[in-house]
Amino acid sequence: MPDNISLTKDELFEIALLCQLGFERFTVADDNTLKRIWDKVKPTLSDEDIAEIKSLVMQELKEIYETFEYHEVDPVIFQQVKSALSQGQRLRIRYHAHTTGETTERVVRPYEIADESIGPYFSAFCELRGADRLFRLDAIEEILEVLPQGNNITPEHL
Repeated sequence: MPDNISLTKDELFEIALLCQLGFERFTVADDNTLKRIWDKVKPTLSDEDIAEIKSLVMQELKEIYETFEYHEVDPVIFQQVKSALSQGQRLRIRYHAHTTGETTERVVRPYEIADESIGPYFSAFCELRGADRLFRLDAIEEILEVLPQGNNITPEHL
């Protein structure tokens, strides 16, 4: 494999978009590899490019999530997520991913409640995946523990 590959601005944009979609959609992709690629490509992008990528990713996710059946969000869980968000706390949760059917325990640091138009979601840094993720509020089976903010956990917003 060549050490130096020359890419156009459009090609770099598409790679960045694929990285961000990969963070959100694909459990088979290696998040660390995607993050390394993103970290190399991101400095080549303008703020407008990054905003456009975020918009395209949200549009794609909205289309996907419209096909999901939603359940009532437990109001106690919703309040705990809002509280953690406002206080910079992390949550250890039991989470059921509807896309894969997998239930996992994760430590997450919420930083944004998503636009209601895509459903009951929140954005958080996921320590299990080492990346920002979008979580369904109705897929949290239980909040197992409220944790203080971690010293080296920093979400990398688009």
